[in-house]
This record gives sequence, C-alpha cells and structure tokens, in this order.
Amino acid sequence: MISGVSKSYSMTGWRIGYAAGPREIIAAMNIIQSHTTSNATSIAQKAAVEALAGQQSEINQMVAEFNARAITCSAS
Repeated sequence: MISGVSKSYSMTGWRIGYAAGPREIIAAMNIIQSHTTSNATSIAQKAAVEALAGQQSEINQMVAEFNARAITCSAS
C-alpha cells in the first residue's frame, strides 16, 4: 500500500508519503528512494504523524464538502 497526506489531509506541498508491505519490498524501495529524493523537513514529518494518528472525524466532513462542490460544478 502506498499513500500520502498531501491530498487526504489537505497538506498540499508538504510531499509526505508512506508505504506498507512485505519487508523485502519495503527494503528495496528504501534503497531506491534514498538515492532519488531528498528528505522531508522535520516539521512536515511531525505534521504528517499528527494527521495520521489524530482524530479522523474532520476527514468525513472534508470529503462531504468536496463531494458537494463536485456535484455543484457538474450541474453548472
């Protein structure tokens, strides 16, 4: 599984992602990633941890609002 917080938690521009999977695959991904990208700032990392570990009730409200906007836009 690969995901990120940019869209899910409205943290666009922070570029924080994560992956979960079999140990061997994650180890291989780590080798490739370490040579192709730079590290995220400590502030962005801490914010992502809080977003993922914190209360998730706001996510449902955000999704409902985005859906309402999409319906309004498609009706225009």
